[in-house]
Amino acid sequence: MSSRRTSIRLLPFISALLIVSLACSVGGATTPEPGQDTGGDSPAPDSATPTPEVEADPLPISLSEYLARYVEEGGDPVEGSIAILNHLTAQGDLPEGVRADAGVNYDSIFGFTSQVGLLLEGDLTDDQRAEIQRLLQILAPSEESLQRYARPAEASSGKTASPYAEAARQVECATLWAEGFPADPSPPICLEYRDSVTYGGGFRARAYYATEDSTDTTVQTAIRLALDAIVDAANTYQGLGLEIGNANLIFTLLENPGEEGTYAMVPGRSAATIAAEPCPIMVYPVGVESLSEEQFKQAVAHEFYHCVQDLRYGYTNYGVTDWWIESSATYFSNVVYPTANQEWEYVFDFDLFSARFPLVHSNLAYADVVFWFYVSQTSSLYDVLYINDSLSNSRGGADVEASKANQLVALSGWPGMDELFFAFSKAYLDRQISDTGGGFLSLDPAPGNVITFPGGGEMETHPFVVTRYRVRFNEGYLYNITQNVSGASGNHAVRPSVEGDEWGNLPDSHSTACGESTFRLVLVSTDPSAVSDPHTLELETDEEETLDCDECLIGHWEMSVDFMRPTFASFMASTANAELIWLIGGYSVDIFPDGTFVFQPIGLSTRVRQYTNDLEPIDFEYALGGYSTGRWGISSPGVLVTTDEVPNFAGVATITAGEFINEIVIEDFPGEYGLSTGFGAMESTYSCTGNELITSTPPAALVPQLIYYRISPEPIPFVPPSD
Repeated sequence: MSSRRTSIRLLPFISALLIVSLACSVGGATTPEPGQDTGGDSPAPDSATPTPEVEADPLPISLSEYLARYVEEGGDPVEGSIAILNHLTAQGDLPEGVRADAGVNYDSIFGFTSQVGLLLEGDLTDDQRAEIQRLLQILAPSEESLQRYARPAEASSGKTASPYAEAARQVECATLWAEGFPADPSPPICLEYRDSVTYGGGFRARAYYATEDSTDTTVQTAIRLALDAIVDAANTYQGLGLEIGNANLIFTLLENPGEEGTYAMVPGRSAATIAAEPCPIMVYPVGVESLSEEQFKQAVAHEFYHCVQDLRYGYTNYGVTDWWIESSATYFSNVVYPTANQEWEYVFDFDLFSARFPLVHSNLAYADVVFWFYVSQTSSLYDVLYINDSLSNSRGGADVEASKANQLVALSGWPGMDELFFAFSKAYLDRQISDTGGGFLSLDPAPGNVITFPGGGEMETHPFVVTRYRVRFNEGYLYNITQNVSGASGNHAVRPSVEGDEWGNLPDSHSTACGESTFRLVLVSTDPSAVSDPHTLELETDEEETLDCDECLIGHWEMSVDFMRPTFASFMASTANAELIWLIGGYSVDIFPDGTFVFQPIGLSTRVRQYTNDLEPIDFEYALGGYSTGRWGISSPGVLVTTDEVPNFAGVATITAGEFINEIVIEDFPGEYGLSTGFGAMESTYSCTGNELITSTPPAALVPQLIYYRISPEPIPFVPPSD
């Protein structure tokens, strides 16, 4: 038996079979754009000028920003730092004269104390140095200070002192804590401590708490949970190859100064302290009282990751690195406790601010966990770690603005970052970012400004901002769209407003015969030069009057070729001395409200046996695949106009003559059928009633009409197959 593969034009008698369906069928768009905006957005303005976004309330500022504004107003940085430390230790108010319309973000204590640590290395008076050290000791007492006033939990006698003596002792202990636990020749016992099991080759966590809390079941439960959390986190982080160490959990008597504030905190430390001391983790009463057990443990795991960061990176300027220091700690704490979901409280911030600020902005310091979720989802959690490593090398010095610019350069330099951030932005707007614990993050992206056509509009973006727009086309036009890109490099994509549709390119032309339509557009850049030279997309349109619309046609239709068999069997016998062995399959048509269609064969194949006088019968077996796209409109009632723009059919015919087999690839379709070069406009009469669509056929067809049945009132979005 021999066989070979050949490429030829379509055989004449097979052409007769195909003309009925292909020369007069209708279908949908390569990138469909269903018409209505489903996002519940406000109506579009009449002009193409972007609708001004409603300004959000002023944001809470960090403690570091509070200090910077204090200095801008003429305040002394050292005295301002001391005043803020006094406030954090409940010994005074924040310095006056600083504009903070929305208050202060107390999640930033870690960063502020890191900056204060730098002051100790500078030129201070003895009194200033002593006061800063005292206040830092109150916030995070050293191991030596804690041990001076503490005893092991098991050393407690269990005896209760007289009420008067106990009250006096508590007053004395509160005073000593407010003084930073100074040296005392005969210190009272103010604290007890309890150790965890050892982890990671001999390390331990130790929990310090006030002696009066030894019988407080809420605090004791929190101590147990916190010690367990350190062990869980240490085992997880060490399993990732990270260095770990000892930790002190300090259940502070200080109330967090913020109304909601920080649940727990690791203060900024010098390199010498990092190497010599257990990592101090301050636990505030609000953390013990307001979180679920799993969320409380995740909060502790978050802080312990800061301890890991201290060992891995040393001191970093928090004003520069806060965005990845905090968000990666949030991410890795979720790796420890995948279902606790404490990170969900930060997702709202990403929804609110990601269209206004770059990833490296402090307003996204915790919210950037959304980005790390995507990195791990599409690559691995190790890439989160490795990207952090690359950023630590560009953490810079005291000049925050210059160092932030270095962070942009480092982030953009990560291999494949341009494609990664573009894909992330689309996945984010589609709400398709996986949660470590299963399912997806509860995302609700702000929709973006509206640009309305007819007219023109210019859009721009800066590096690592998830910029999004709504592009709205008013009803009644065929828009010819021109796109002009300028400025720094970047990417953009559009999808219809309907959730679940695919992202793609904006079409060169777009019809709104059946009503206005709205696209979601994402515009992003990872080019650092976009800070001063934004990546810009300008859309211009020319409008033509469009054909009418018949909404009855919109939907997904299918047709079976069963009814054609008798006609084609007779045709084959009379014109080609051939016998129709089988004819199976059918066609589908998706008709979209934007004036486009997609036509596709569905399992279409036929086998014909041709008889000759001198040779044994020859069997021709043919299968058709591919698709055709085009436009449609109504020129007058009952008259359908279709234009095939992109024929993409493919077929294979197998010829069998005895033992000889020849496989034929169909490269082209006869020009008279309009499928090789496109045939322009064609008119056919039709009737559409409910679930049945009947269209007339060209004169060369063998059957007078085609009958399609509605499968769904909604057309199926079409994504062309990749090459």
